[in-house]
Amino acid sequence: MNFTCPYCNHVTTITDPNKYNLWEKVAIKQDNTNYDHDIGVGFLVIACPNQDCKELTITSRLTGSKAVYNPVGKDYIVQDASTLFREWRLVPDTDAKPQPSYIPTQLVQDYTEACKIRDLSPKASATLARRCLQGMIRDFHGIKDKKSLYDEIDALKGVIPTSEWDALDSLRSIGNIGAHMEKDVDLIIDVTSEEANTLIAFIEYLFKQWYVKRHDDEENLRAVKAIAGIKKAQKKPAPEKAE
Repeated sequence: MNFTCPYCNHVTTITDPNKYNLWEKVAIKQDNTNYDHDIGVGFLVIACPNQDCKELTITSRLTGSKAVYNPVGKDYIVQDASTLFREWRLVPDTDAKPQPSYIPTQLVQDYTEACKIRDLSPKASATLARRCLQGMIRDFHGIKDKKSLYDEIDALKGVIPTSEWDALDSLRSIGNIGAHMEKDVDLIIDVTSEEANTLIAFIEYLFKQWYVKRHDDEENLRAVKAIAGIKKAQKKPAPEKAE
């Protein structure tokens, strides 16, 4: 199975030595539950194969179960992979991606908390994501004299690439910030998990396009200057001609 470690962001393929899967049918009759299937609960434990990480990721799932006909013996019960009712990330308790230390701490905290409560409380998650988005605009672009996030996004027109501004502008049509973006950024309003996830994904994109790209560009320029300095120091004055 393909896997991206939530601790080190290492992308890899997980094989059995680093994976443990346990599933058990719940011994409660379907008629005694609100589910249209017999159900089971499972745990998936993955150890990151990156030798510098080795952290565990533990996920729990509530799924359907089904009987499999066995022509030579007793039928047996297996997990119904087509039905996933609920899923919980137990360790770590968020799927927030690791962010570099040069991104302001408050922005990373808001982003991480927005990821953590996205499914538990989408409207609270969206509020944190919107606050993170506003903080990024103010910190990265220095836009601080506007009345609202709505106006701050307008001020970015012509400052950022058109594709980025169009994406920001399109977010106004999403329920969580559409007709309400002009109001207080801390206002909690109704929002779906999908809408909250859209904001979170866009924040991850802007982290890369703004902070990470600027950092990488500065590192590359410093490297060029350092090489130029070394070469300059290595230059020797031409020997003087004898009279």
